[in-house]
Amino acid sequence: MELRLRTVVFKKNAEIENVPVLICDSCNHSEVFPPVKTCLVNLLARLKAASANKVYLRFDERNEIARLIQLQQKQGIRMEGVRKLIEERVNELLDMLLLAGSLGDQDWAGEIQNKLTELTDKTLPVAISS
Repeated sequence: MELRLRTVVFKKNAEIENVPVLICDSCNHSEVFPPVKTCLVNLLARLKAASANKVYLRFDERNEIARLIQLQQKQGIRMEGVRKLIEERVNELLDMLLLAGSLGDQDWAGEIQNKLTELTDKTLPVAISS
């Protein structure tokens, strides 16, 4: 299966770009990349409860894993290079967390901690190596 970024259309009123999806070219089976599935399901639940207006979103702006995969594909980095991207992003986020703590900005610190949680999910290394 190949990892690609796709646009997901939800109930004809939401288009979500850059969603990582695993696709099998031989049987045309596709599934959302497991490490981002929970985040996508939560986003879809929020969209379902929200307005009926048509919405266009970029998943890579809401999910760190999708962000790194989008960066990997944009820069033409091999999948093995994603591990290095993850490592660099974790270090960047840890620096930002220290800054948020020194400024006493609890909201920002919470956002950063959520991003770190996404990147340190135990299923991510297994999924990237496949």
